Amino acid sequence: MAGIKLARALCYNFLPDLNIHFSGNIPSFMILRLVILAFALTHTALAQQLTDVKVTGDRLSGFVLPIQPVKSDLVINGTRAFAWKVNDTRRLFVEGDVRVTVGAYSFATKKVVVWINRIPSAEGLITQCALYFPEVGEPSRRAGLGVAGDDVLVTASFRGEVKLKVPLLEDKPAPPQELAAGDLRLKAFLQTLASGPAQLLTRPDVNQPKVSSDETPMIVGAALPTPPAMAAASTNVSLPQSGSLAIFQPGDLVTFAGRETSIDEKTDTILVTGSALIDLTANDPRLKTGELRLSSERAVVFLKPGSIAKIREDSGQLDVKAVQGIYLEGDVIATDGNYIMRGQQVYYDIALNRAVAAQAVLRTYVRTGIPVYARANEMRQISADQFEATDARVSISEFFTPHLSVGADKITVTKNPGKNAGTTIDASHVTFRSGNTPIFYWPYMSGTPEKTVLPEISGGYNQYRGTTIGTRWDMWALLGYDPIPGIEAKLVNDIYTLNGVGLGTKFSGLGANMNLYGFYDFENEEQASTGVTYTSTLKYRGLIDGDYTYLIDEHSLLQGSVAWTSDGAFVNTFRQGDFANRLEYETKAFMKLQSGNSAFTMLLKNDLDGYVINSWQLASRPYTVNKLPEIAYRRYGDSFFSDHLSWTQEYSGNAMSMRLQDGTPGTNAVKRAAFNAPNATNSDANPIFNDNTNIQNAYENAGYNEDIYARVYTRQELAYPIDISPAKITPFINGTAIGYALNDFTNYSTVNGTNGQSGTTRGLMGVGARSSAEFSQSFDGVQNAALDVNRLRYVVQPTSTLWAGYDTADKGEYPIFDQNVEGISAAQVAQIGAKQRLQTYRGGPGAWRSVDWITLDAGAVVNNGGANFGRTSATGLAYAQSPTPSFYSWRPELSQWGSHLYGSSSWEISSTFTAYGSVKWMLDDVPTYTTGAFKNMARGSLGMRMQHSPDTSFFIEYRSINNFDPSNNYINDELLQLGVSYQISKLYTLTLSPQIDLVEHNLRAASANLTRSFPDFNLSAGVNYDSLTDVYSFG
Repeated sequence: MAGIKLARALCYNFLPDLNIHFSGNIPSFMILRLVILAFALTHTALAQQLTDVKVTGDRLSGFVLPIQPVKSDLVINGTRAFAWKVNDTRRLFVEGDVRVTVGAYSFATKKVVVWINRIPSAEGLITQCALYFPEVGEPSRRAGLGVAGDDVLVTASFRGEVKLKVPLLEDKPAPPQELAAGDLRLKAFLQTLASGPAQLLTRPDVNQPKVSSDETPMIVGAALPTPPAMAAASTNVSLPQSGSLAIFQPGDLVTFAGRETSIDEKTDTILVTGSALIDLTANDPRLKTGELRLSSERAVVFLKPGSIAKIREDSGQLDVKAVQGIYLEGDVIATDGNYIMRGQQVYYDIALNRAVAAQAVLRTYVRTGIPVYARANEMRQISADQFEATDARVSISEFFTPHLSVGADKITVTKNPGKNAGTTIDASHVTFRSGNTPIFYWPYMSGTPEKTVLPEISGGYNQYRGTTIGTRWDMWALLGYDPIPGIEAKLVNDIYTLNGVGLGTKFSGLGANMNLYGFYDFENEEQASTGVTYTSTLKYRGLIDGDYTYLIDEHSLLQGSVAWTSDGAFVNTFRQGDFANRLEYETKAFMKLQSGNSAFTMLLKNDLDGYVINSWQLASRPYTVNKLPEIAYRRYGDSFFSDHLSWTQEYSGNAMSMRLQDGTPGTNAVKRAAFNAPNATNSDANPIFNDNTNIQNAYENAGYNEDIYARVYTRQELAYPIDISPAKITPFINGTAIGYALNDFTNYSTVNGTNGQSGTTRGLMGVGARSSAEFSQSFDGVQNAALDVNRLRYVVQPTSTLWAGYDTADKGEYPIFDQNVEGISAAQVAQIGAKQRLQTYRGGPGAWRSVDWITLDAGAVVNNGGANFGRTSATGLAYAQSPTPSFYSWRPELSQWGSHLYGSSSWEISSTFTAYGSVKWMLDDVPTYTTGAFKNMARGSLGMRMQHSPDTSFFIEYRSINNFDPSNNYINDELLQLGVSYQISKLYTLTLSPQIDLVEHNLRAASANLTRSFPDFNLSAGVNYDSLTDVYSFG
C-alpha cells in the first residue's frame, strides 16, 4: 500500500496532464491490465523526465530529497529579502542579521540563499528546501545541533509552514553575484544525488565541502596553482613575490550591473554606465580568491572575440577567461575585503594579471586594526596582495596632506598572508615629512606600519645650545629587519647647533637596557643644569649605560649593570633629568638568593671612570665605594618559644675602597659652594673651594684615601612581642659589631678632631620597646550635605618608641662607606605619635565609596642633646648628620638626631578639592641666620589641589626649607609653586607652572606649554625660564 501511495505521488508530480477516466462495467482482469499499463507508463514517463531534467542549481524542480520529513516550520529572520520564482521552485535571498531555524537546527549568518519546493503525499504536502550559507555559525546551540563553517549547504524536508520575517521584502531576483556560489554548490549536490541511489535520512542534512582524494589539498600560506601563461607585454612589470596570490584565477566569474548597459558585438565590448558595479567571484566556493568588487561611474569590459553570445545565455555572468581587460573611471573603488583602492582611472589587464591606477589612494590595515594609507599619482597592483607605487607617500592619516608621512621614490605595499597578519612596506630613498616639508632622509626601509619609524621628535632653542633637534628612530624599521621578539631598539640623534651632534643606540627588553651614546663637541661655551658655564676640552664625549636583571625564581635574582662617562660634566649638561633624578651610575654584579625569611647576597662593584654624576650624590659625598666583593647573609624574624621570642640576624664581609671624585668644580660644571662647609676655615679639614680646586686632593688632605679595607659586620636583634589587646608592646635588644683590617683610620680621625683614636673594632648596643594600638568609633547618624559627609568613622593608631643606645666610637669617627654601617650612632630617645583618620561615604546611591575625609599624623621625638652632630666648621669635609632630623623606629641607630615635632595632614573638602600640609619643628635652638617665630621650622609645606572639571585642574603649594646655616652662605628656601592645566578645546591643552622665590623676591622658574592633538601624534610647544641658569628655552 505504501508503494501505491508513493507511485501516486510520483505520478502526480511528474505527469500532471495525464487523465484516466473510468465508466461502465469493466472486467476485473481489464482493471488489472490497466493498472499494470498505468504503472508502466508512469515508470516510462518518470524515467524520460528524469533523464531530461537539466541540473542548473537554480531550482529543485524534478528532485525529491531523500530526507524523511519532520514536523517543523522553516523560520527565517533577517533585515532584507529578495523573493522570486524559478519554475515551481520559490527562491529567497536574505541578508543582514539572519537567523534560520528548521527542526532542531538553528543557524546564524549574514547571508543565506534559499530554494523551496513542495510535493504532495498521502499525509499532505511536504516542503523540501535547500539552504546555502557562505559563512555560518551558531555557538549558542548544544553540541551536534549547531553548525559553524564556510560554504555550507543544508537540505531538509518538513511538514509545516515557511515563515519569513523581514522588514524589507523586494519581489525580484537578487543580484547574480550573490547567487553564483550557492547555485554552483546546489548543482554539484543534485548531480551527485542523480548519479545513484541515495540513503534515506531522518533529519536535515548539513553538507560541508571536502576536498576529493584525487585533488591536492590546499595548504594555508602556500601559493595557489600557477595561472595560465601570461600574454607578452611591451613594458617591464615587476613580478610578485614568491607565494603571492594572483589577482584572477582560472574559472573566476565576472558579473556586471549598472543603470545602463550597452553591448557592442563588433568590438566585443560592454559599456556599463551609471553606478557601474563589477564583481569577480571564485567559481569554486572553496577558493577564497578572486573575490573582488569594482565600482565606478563608468566601466568598459573588453572581451575576447565571440564572447557576446555567452553573455546573453548566462544573463550578465562570464568566465574570466572570456575577458581581456576591465577599464573603470570616475570615483573608482576596488576592494577585496583586505584593502580598498581608490582612483580616477583604473585598468585591469586580465591576461597579465595586473592593474594600474591613476591618482590612487590605497588603504589597508596593520595587525592592530589601524588603517594605513598610500598615495601616488600612479599605482600598480602586481598581485592580489601586493602593490607598487612611485613617488608615493605612506601615512596612518586619511587627510590628503598628512601631518606626518613617509615619502619614497618607490614603495611596495604587501598584505601578509593569514588572518590579522598585517602589512609590510618596503621603500627606497625615503624622506620623512611633516606636512609637505621633508625632515629626514634614509636610503632604504622595510617594516610594518604599526611600528612608528619616528616615535619621538623634539626641538627647541636657547642661547647656549642654539637650535636643538632630537629624534628617536625605530632601528628595526630603518634597517629593514624583523624585530627580535621582546627587544626594542632605537636610534638616538641629537643636534645642538652651538654645542655639537650626538648619535647613539638604545636597546631595551627581556630584563635588559643598554644605552650607547657618542657626542662630537664643537668646543664652544656650554651651560650645565647648575648654571655653570664652561668650555669642554674634549672633542669626543659620551656615555655607556646598561643593566640586566634575571629572575631565578619569585624571590631570587641576578643583576648586572655597567656605567661609564667621558667626563664629569657631560650628564650635567646633556642629560639634565638623569643628573637630578637618576639612581647612582654604577658598574656592578649582584646576586640574591632568598628562601623564606633568609637571604644570601653577593655584590661586586667597581667604578670605571672616577666621576660622581648625580646631583644628590655630589651634595652628600663626592666619591663612590667599590666592593671587591661583599658577601652577606640575613635572617629576619626567626620565632622561638611559641612566637614569644623573635630573632633577627645579619652578617656581612667585604673588601672595599673609595674612589674619590676626579677633576675640579669647574671641570665637573658644579658650583664651588656645593663642597664648602659653613664657616670654611681653609684648613685641611675644612678647605675653601674655588673653581680650580682639585676635589680628590682636598679630600685626601682631609683624611680620606683610596686604600683597600676589609670589613666584617653583624647585627643582632631579639624582640619579645606582647599582645595586650588592643595594644601591642614589643621590648627588644639590639647589638652591632664591626671589625676592620688591612688599613686603619688614624689619619682621618686625626685631621677631623678625634685625636687619632679611631679603632679597628666598633660596637653598638641598645635596648628599647615599641608599642602600637588601634581604636575606632563609628557615628552613623552624622549627615551634612554642605560638607558632603554621610556617616563618620574615627580611627586612631597611637605609636611610641623608647630606646637607649651605647656606641664605643665617638661621633663622626669613621668615614662613610655604607650609611647603614659607619653612619650608625647611639642616643637616648623617646618618640610618641598618633595617626588619625576621619572617614566618610561619598558617591551617592549605587556608587558609595569610603574616603579619608580628614587625616592627621602627628608626634614628637626627644633625644639627649649630646647625640646631635650637624656639620660645623670643626667637621668640615668629615661626615656629619643632616641638620634636619629623622627618626626610624624600626632601626633607631640609623636616625639623624635632633628633638623635634612632626606632623602631616590632609582634608578632602570635596571630591574635587583637597588641602594638605606638613611640618617638622625643632625643639632645640639650632644656629641659623633666620629670626622670628618660624626660625625653628626645619621643613614646612602647605598646599591645595582642585579639579574644577574634566577640562581644568589647578594646584598651589608653599614650601619652606631651613638650611640652618648661620653664615648665610646657604640661604633658606621659600618657594611658591603654582600650576594649571586647561583644555581649551578637544584639540588644544594649555599648561602653566610658575615658581616664585619668596626669599629673593623674584621669579624662580616658569614654564608654559601648549599641546595640539593630531590624529596620529601630539605636538607640544613651550617656553621655559630658570633663574639659576638665567636662560630662556623654547621648544
